[in-house]
Amino acid sequence: MRYLSSKFCGMLALLLMGCGEDETIIARIGEVEIEQAEFAAFVERLPPGLRSSKEGRAADREHLQSMIDEELMFAEARALGVDTSLAVEHQLREMVRQRLVEHYRAQVIMPQVEITAADVERAFAEMGFDRERLFSRILVRTREELEVVGRDLRAGQPFEEVAARFASNDLFATQGDGVVGWIGRTQAARRFSISPAVFTGLPVGEVAEPVALAGGYQVFRFIEDRPASLVDYSEEVAERLRKERTREKEEEEFERLRFRYDVRLDPEGESIVLQSLGRPLTTDELNHPFYAYEGGTINVAEGLGSLQAVGAQGALQDKAQAAERIGRLLLPVRLFEAEARQRGWTEEAAFVEWREHQRRALILNQLFQQATAGAAPSEDEIRAHYEAHKDRYRTQEAVIVHELWTAEEEDAAALRAEWEAGTDIADLLDRPGVRSHAGVEGHGVREHGWEMRLLRLYEPRYPALVKAAFAAEVGELVGPLESMDGYAVFRVLRREGGQIQPFAEARRRVTASLRRQRENERIGAFIRQLQDKYKDQVAVLVDW
Repeated sequence: MRYLSSKFCGMLALLLMGCGEDETIIARIGEVEIEQAEFAAFVERLPPGLRSSKEGRAADREHLQSMIDEELMFAEARALGVDTSLAVEHQLREMVRQRLVEHYRAQVIMPQVEITAADVERAFAEMGFDRERLFSRILVRTREELEVVGRDLRAGQPFEEVAARFASNDLFATQGDGVVGWIGRTQAARRFSISPAVFTGLPVGEVAEPVALAGGYQVFRFIEDRPASLVDYSEEVAERLRKERTREKEEEEFERLRFRYDVRLDPEGESIVLQSLGRPLTTDELNHPFYAYEGGTINVAEGLGSLQAVGAQGALQDKAQAAERIGRLLLPVRLFEAEARQRGWTEEAAFVEWREHQRRALILNQLFQQATAGAAPSEDEIRAHYEAHKDRYRTQEAVIVHELWTAEEEDAAALRAEWEAGTDIADLLDRPGVRSHAGVEGHGVREHGWEMRLLRLYEPRYPALVKAAFAAEVGELVGPLESMDGYAVFRVLRREGGQIQPFAEARRRVTASLRRQRENERIGAFIRQLQDKYKDQVAVLVDW
């Protein structure tokens, strides 16, 4: 059922005609009242998986009971003190802080970032996108072969002759002399693991330090340079420039707020942090301020936690470095939050509503954790469940494809034609405006031969693509088809999965499935207990 039944709405309208405001209440749970509009909004927000499978009044009763059950859980949370627990307060504080900081960046910092065409043109040259380089390499499989290549090159053997001996390793150097072709800075990093610094700084003809690749090593050089087109790289340059300018503006804003909020380093807190390497700290020491600013503090525990989170405990060896590192990690966020509060954003209706929604979700989560404690199954139960339901535990079916995406159907059709004519997938992915759903720098694009692994669970995101891929034959070229506000073309390379997993491989899934079943049973029993416990406080005011 997607909406309130018309029968229920009509009946409720008749009940409310000519009545006072109190008649809009359809249920009470203690002092909490559920109004007609509130109920309608609740049903509208329910995702399809949580809607009643029933129709009409039966569905309306189930949905109302869900609202009542939720209020019963909040009544129990208040009785147990869960709603004011440290766990809920801490998690909510962190969520609020993140929300305020994100809003501050969007409203205050990003509007200051302006990128002009002249900026892009200048950065195009400064960042090294303004030239392409003729790339030549030698691919070897082992460390021993790498040492042989290095020795031969140092002895004066021509690069192309050494490359010819290993030509069978390289599918991109089709002539057998190691020459791959012209590449730009983007292709160098994306396809050949060449850092921007090396791409821009390595002189023509000089052999670079070897680069480790999956399954071997790459020895390379650049043979020649030529100018690149700004049109081909303008979007990428603009995005890099935007990120750089954003960092600069954030730094400027941080320094402004640092002065405005009078940030001070606490000498005693600094000493405690430096002592933490030698001994455990007491609770009072952990709670001692490290930084203080108008309206707030960062304590020792938070400072040490920030260093641990980024693996920078080594900064504790140096007094100045520790203070600077902790400040850089924590102060910008705290000051952006403080300024957001100062501007009154936490009082805005939308924010108040969002915060209350998050608070209620955290409270319910804490209750569920308590209700499901001890639900972990035993080893014998896990094994028995697997033996009884083996068919459920198959390897995940997947279709492996090469895939291209572009915004225009005409361009996608042209790509398909080139692909059918034999153009390599990697060369097509390097075209301006062409990418893969997997993301050119995403999982498996370069490292796994430009392959994209499609699973049925991706269908909500890529419905047309996944359906077509599972319906296609191996080797079939499909498309263009509409996908993600553009058009995709793909070729099925192979299919994988579908076999029953041995117990050792399936054990984690079996455990999770059995535990989830146990948890659902316990939550159901918990709600029934609450229904019985608070039954005298529940009143449904509409007869349906």
